[in-house]
Amino acid sequence: TAWQAQIRQAAVLAQAQELADQVLPWPEFATLGLAPQREENLTRRSFLEGTPPDFNNQIFDMTRGEVRVIDAVDRALVVRLDDVRAPDLTDESVIAQRRALAESATAGIAQDV
Repeated sequence: TAWQAQIRQAAVLAQAQELADQVLPWPEFATLGLAPQREENLTRRSFLEGTPPDFNNQIFDMTRGEVRVIDAVDRALVVRLDDVRAPDLTDESVIAQRRALAESATAGIAQDV
């Protein structure tokens, strides 16, 4: 059963890659028979239901306009990164994270000295 699931997933990934190759010239996903789902304002801490654990790492490793097939264990996700935005430096969570990083760096430097 596991072997059949592995073979089936490999076929799904291969078909997804064929579709991803067609997405590169920027057609609409629907013209390829895909059901698009648009997500905006994702951060490294965002969670999307139904995505694999390393989804965010893969997304943040992409470049603008890149299309990638992501293995989601029992299916494949064809993802296109349309835009990248700088973080909102006035957002409270960004301010807190920057403060924590600065304190950590300061403590590390003090310990090294």
